Amino acid sequence: MSIIPKSSSATYSLAQSLSSWGNDTERSTERELDAKKVVLESLTRREDRAVTAAIFAAAGSRSLHPESAIGIVRRQISAEYTRHFMSTINSDIATGVRGLGFFDSISRGFPEFDVQILMGLARALGIVRILEQDWETYRSFWESFYYRRSANEGFFVFLEETQSLMLALARMFADIKLQSAPSFRILTNQTLERVGSYLSYGDVNLDDGLFETLNSRMRSIVDRLSNSHEFRNSLEFVKSERNMRSSYDFLLIVATEIERSSVFDKAREIGNKITPYFGGGRGYYDLGYIYGNRVALVKVEMGSLTVGGSATTTVRMVDQLNPRYIIMVGIAFGTNEKKQSIGTVLVSRQILSYDQQRVGTDEKGDRELVIRGDRSSASPILVSLLETASGVWNEAPVKTGLMLSGDKLVDNLDFREQLKSIAGGEAIGGEMEGCGLVVAASESSAHWVVVKAICDWADGKKSTQKKSRQALAAKNAVSFVFQALRIGPNDGITQ
Repeated sequence: MSIIPKSSSATYSLAQSLSSWGNDTERSTERELDAKKVVLESLTRREDRAVTAAIFAAAGSRSLHPESAIGIVRRQISAEYTRHFMSTINSDIATGVRGLGFFDSISRGFPEFDVQILMGLARALGIVRILEQDWETYRSFWESFYYRRSANEGFFVFLEETQSLMLALARMFADIKLQSAPSFRILTNQTLERVGSYLSYGDVNLDDGLFETLNSRMRSIVDRLSNSHEFRNSLEFVKSERNMRSSYDFLLIVATEIERSSVFDKAREIGNKITPYFGGGRGYYDLGYIYGNRVALVKVEMGSLTVGGSATTTVRMVDQLNPRYIIMVGIAFGTNEKKQSIGTVLVSRQILSYDQQRVGTDEKGDRELVIRGDRSSASPILVSLLETASGVWNEAPVKTGLMLSGDKLVDNLDFREQLKSIAGGEAIGGEMEGCGLVVAASESSAHWVVVKAICDWADGKKSTQKKSRQALAAKNAVSFVFQALRIGPNDGITQ
């Protein structure tokens, strides 16, 4: 289970949002007003205690309606906690879940993740049978799907087409959606039911051709809906808007949660909104314009050649977003604890893959390793930009040079020294995703560079102060990259 670092205090955020809710007395029922008085009185006396239902118990017992007051407060705490974590990790919640309708109002993307509407679409597609059954009934299918989904192109096409359909319906019925989510849900499901009855699809077969079948049926549903002038215009608008999004100056790539959180924090620091999107078979984030350059962020899996790793994800994102410049930013290991320090920022002038090796025997009969990979040079344009930025950025030392990259997690001093030796003693650091970036970028015209800061020494002691060191390294690398974006021309870097 991954632990997602929070960018701000949940307790502080919750106290602030509950205070705002308590002070908003418009359109409140008598019992809600009673609960809001409980909240304001309790927050005044909270001191440093965590915001849980317990701190409202005393004031609640003295309220006009004790049981309902505490119930309303508990529900509001849940809603505000949900809002906080949605904001922290730029996520959303499912809507239309029976018994949880109270939370529908805090959804950011209704109706994209509405369970009832998606089930209506599933009926029209002929896939509702496996969704309504207990998952154990189709356990072998779900397990196979889960482990193979990243390699299934049809699955990602299906996700994109589903999103486009939902957004087009939302735009088509926009007036009703604004007035009442339940009314919109009813109208949308009636529309899907009519289309489903016309097409009369039977249940799909759970085989390798599942998504080919679903995508074919989805196209038929869209074609049928497109007989409506309003839907056709809405769909064209949605796809046009998506195409407009898909052109960026910079693509930032991270591999860990702490790296992603550091980018989020820096973007918010300068007042930018972070918007999640899905395209090209991957989720990514639009960071808006940063000092005149349009910037996107994508998180890859750790490693270069892993499923969802930097090689495949970068290829997909380059095709989807068409970035001119790609900067991989994050954390790395250092190679000289005597001359370097934790938090030092490393800039790749070249990348050398240490996974491509010849294992032979030297003249003494001992094992000999020879790196066979080429040294791939980063974009001189981006290296020049970063070296210029290092002259005005003083938060940490910056070192430019050769960086090692490979899918092995290096945490052994002898192995690190061996890698340094066969790299000619020039390596300033190493990491795991850079060589995947090199492979992917070689197939495009995008400029690339790796910027990562030292969080450990690959000496068998990675766990020492791991959290704080990684946080410092990620913060430094991201801050340095943003400094480079600041000094770059607003109309992009000259080719």
